[in-house]
This record gives sequence, structure tokens and C-alpha cells, in this order.
Amino acid sequence: MSQTKASATVLGTTPALNKNLSITNSSSVAVTMLDGVGTDDTQMAYEQGLTQFTTTGGQKSIPAKGTGTIVLDDTHDNAGTPTYTKAYSIIYAEPSNLFPVKIKGSLLAFKTQDYAPVTVTDDDVTVMTQTEQFLQTLMANPTSTLAQNYATALQAAQDAANSDTDVDDAVTTFFASTNGFQKVTLDAITTVSTYYKTYPFVWAAYQATKTLYFYTSDGSTVSYSGSFTITTPAAASVDKSLPGFTFSFTDANNVTKPLFFVNGQFVDDKTSDVPAICLSGLFALKSTITKVSTDNAIIPILTGTINNAKVLGYETKATQDSDGNWSGLYSLLHPTNAAGYLALFSTFIGLIMGVEMIEKYAKGIKDKFIETKDMLAEKLGLNGPEDVTLTPEQVTEAKTEAKAEVGPAAELKQKQLEKIDPEAKLPADPVQAMKDTQPQVQEQLKQEKKAEMENEGEGMELELQGALDAGVSNKDLNNEDDAIDDGLTSLESASPDDLSSLLETLTTKFGDLKIKVEITYTQALNKAKGDAVEELAEGKKNSDDAKNEADNIEKEGEQAETGDTKGNDTEFTEPPMDIT
Repeated sequence: MSQTKASATVLGTTPALNKNLSITNSSSVAVTMLDGVGTDDTQMAYEQGLTQFTTTGGQKSIPAKGTGTIVLDDTHDNAGTPTYTKAYSIIYAEPSNLFPVKIKGSLLAFKTQDYAPVTVTDDDVTVMTQTEQFLQTLMANPTSTLAQNYATALQAAQDAANSDTDVDDAVTTFFASTNGFQKVTLDAITTVSTYYKTYPFVWAAYQATKTLYFYTSDGSTVSYSGSFTITTPAAASVDKSLPGFTFSFTDANNVTKPLFFVNGQFVDDKTSDVPAICLSGLFALKSTITKVSTDNAIIPILTGTINNAKVLGYETKATQDSDGNWSGLYSLLHPTNAAGYLALFSTFIGLIMGVEMIEKYAKGIKDKFIETKDMLAEKLGLNGPEDVTLTPEQVTEAKTEAKAEVGPAAELKQKQLEKIDPEAKLPADPVQAMKDTQPQVQEQLKQEKKAEMENEGEGMELELQGALDAGVSNKDLNNEDDAIDDGLTSLESASPDDLSSLLETLTTKFGDLKIKVEITYTQALNKAKGDAVEELAEGKKNSDDAKNEADNIEKEGEQAETGDTKGNDTEFTEPPMDIT
């Protein structure tokens, strides 16, 4: 929330102005206190200029289960007239990486002239943990029902709100019905979201160092684009020049140069509107990249452009044999699939930015309500803003001011989006944009399913060929082979309109054939000798892998529809928070 600058309060002899804020840290993690001082009303949480409080005992942090006191003495000189800030939005964060533990506003009570004590709890830790998991799920599934319902609920809250509590209540009501995100708040969302754009620990998976490898596809071939290594400091500083971090890019020709982290993007030129390298962080279900059904974790990836080519950055390097064939990453072994995902990931970045604008406007409305109530409470001599009820005219004025302040932020996000894709536009209606993108997601999954059905059929044919080589030759084998050939032929010739139903039919048909081929495989294995054993094993492996990948694509489609990742191990590695 932006800070309210008011004229100095005229004080009598009692009560005296008490600038001390007492803090009890009952949580299981240490916390440091950050003051966000911003003159730009569009800035929130970590976007603002940060200063770090020191306790009256001279400490930069309060240990777990400890207590401390800070002095809220933020005095500014306004045209020669001293003013005192009476409203604070304090971030309580982990000392090592400044990941938020709690964000809490502290307002001066006008009658008592002091600040209410603050307690940091393990429940606060849980709020931020759930918030991080929600944001990662949202970014991994930005067209899902969960994402659409969230954005819709925020838009409805903006329209209906007559008070700051109305905004919070609407967000609370939405998350109460979700699976695993019941404690998430709007303040927590904007705090974690701005943290990601300020301190890039998450893109290193909160590790000391991490390297990602980049690939691109033109739809027919896959190419290696280079690697990017992030090194993080042992302890973060509020200095936004990020001392202790290093960002090093090595291109495909082994030439290395530094990158910079600016407004949440890694770029090779901090001042250019069109940098040669621009990479943005995103999250993805790991199995989307690997097509291994057991890879059910949400992981950080980087996507963007390197020398005008769309790229995907992933933690595992693919390998290439002497014939130029790649191995190691499913989505990068199939150029068409890779090209499709690269296009989708760019679109996803735009959708997430659109949702962030809804969040920013909702938070702006809430903050304007609080500022207006704060001003009126002081003017009327009330104890605090909670004693003020806004008139319809004041509500309208606050919303109008909040909307105007969102404009510059939208312009900045549009420029950021253009660095990734010059043709991309920030969606004016994010919910509708999500709905419009959903068919692209389903088409991508459908084409992947087709490719996997083809791989599965070819794998079974390899098994059958191995059976022939091992000396098995019977009517059943020939019938199975013919049925597989028919299925592959129908896939190749299927029209776009017919493909969905055909995939459904072939999933069942190939499933039945798989059982029959297994019987044939067992017969062949009993007869096999020499090289035939190895050929049989290879054919079976290919067939099993393809079947697993096809099953995983089907699960992905279900998740893309709902956004429900619970039931899978989707928790991404977070900052260490021991709350046991």
C-alpha cells in the first residue's frame, strides 16, 4: 500500500506520540522487517524502495520465538515542512532471501497516538506458503477453470466493493472453496508476486546456483540456443542492484556474457526496448516437458527470446548423437510439439500479466479506500479508519483514482511483453483471453496425443517384428499387425474435426491391442535367441514408454481444464520454512 503523508498531528500534553512498534515472533522462522517507502502509487510491496529496520537492540532480525521493537520514525521533508508518516506497510521476511513471511499494515491510532503490537505466527508462514503454491499453479495452468474463476472473482470484487474489507472478503470467499489454498489473501498474492520480480531466487529454485539449457524449434528442427547460470548470494540485500547475484549466459558457440535482472526479466541490455536476449520466468508441470507420468512437480522454467528465436529453458541438457538425433527431453524431441509449446508459453506470459493487472487494480482500490478512511478518521478525530464508512461518492472517487494509477503499470507490462513477442498484446479482458486460449491448449495436447499414439503403434509393431525375428509366426500376430497399421493409417489421414473422436477410439483399441501384443511378446521371448532378445526388449521399452506418455498427455488435458494439481506432488521447492 502506498504510504499516506499527512501534516504533523497537533498533540496535547497527553497522550504522547509513541513511535515504537512491538513485535512478537512466535513463528518457527527468523524475520527481518522491511519498510516499503514509495512515492509512486502504482508500486506495491517489493516494488517500492525498501529499507530495513533495525531493532532498538541493534539487530537486523528477530529470531524464531523471539521479540523485538522497531521505531517507526519515517520523517520526510516536504518543501521545508517536516511531515511524519503515520501509515506503514511492513514486510516481515526471512533474513537469508527476504522471502515474505507476513505483510502487515501498521497505522497510528489517532486517540492513543501509538501503534498496535504485531505478532508473526506459523499461520502467517502457511499463508505465504499456500500463496506461493497458488501462484505457481496459476502460472502453470493459466487457462484452467481455477485461473478463470479466480480472475472472475477479482473482477466482481472490484465492481461490488464499497470498502477495503469488501475486497478482502471477496478474495477470502473465493479461496475458501479451493483445494489447498484456503488461507491465501490478496495482500499475500501481491507480495509474493512482486517478490518474484525483485529477487530471482525462485528462478534458481532457491539453490546456490542453477543452470538452465535453452532450445528452439522452427517446427521442423530443434536447435540448442545456449545455457544460463544463476548464482545467488548467501544472504539477500535490500539493494535492488542485487549484489551477490551473477547471471551468466553462454551461447551455442560457447561465448559468455552477463545478463541483468530488470522488472522480472533477464536481459542482456538494461536500456534497450528490444534486447537480443529477454527471458521471463514461468512455471510448468514437469511432465509437460518430460512426458514422464511420474514427474508431477511444478517446476520453474524460463521462456522468451534469444536473437529473435523463441526459446525454452529447462534444467536438464538434451544430448545429440552423431546423426543429429536428440534425446533427453520429450517435448524437444518433437519439433512440432516444441514449437507449439514455445508459442503457448509466450501467450501464457501475457495471460499472467493480464491477471496481475486485475490484482493490481483490486489492491489499488483497497488501498485507496484505506487512505481515504485514514484521512477522514484523522480529520474527524476518530480513533482509526475502521470507524469510517465511505459515501458512494467517495467510493467512486477512490475507484477512479485507483484505475488511473494502474495505467502506467499496464504500459510497462506491455513493453515487457513486447520484448518476448513483438506482436503480443496485454489482454484487455484476461478472463476472455483465457477462454480464447483454451482451444490452443487443447489443440496442442491433441497433436501430442496423436504423436504419442503413432509412437505407441510403431512401438507395438517393433515388438511384433521382434516376435517374427524370434520365430513366432501365427494368424494372431498378423491380425494384430494389420489392426495397428489400420490405426496408424487412420491417424495420418484424419481431418482436424475427426481427430478428437478418433484419438478416443484408438486409445481403447490400442489398449486392447497392447494386451494381445504382450501375449505375443511373451511367446517370442520364450523362443528368442541372440540379437532377437535385445530387439524384443527395445521394442517393448519403446511401446511401454509411448503408452505412458500418451496416458500422461491425457492427464495433462484434465489438469489444463481444471487447474487442480492436488493429489499430485506438485509442490515446488520453496524457501526453507520449518514450522514443525
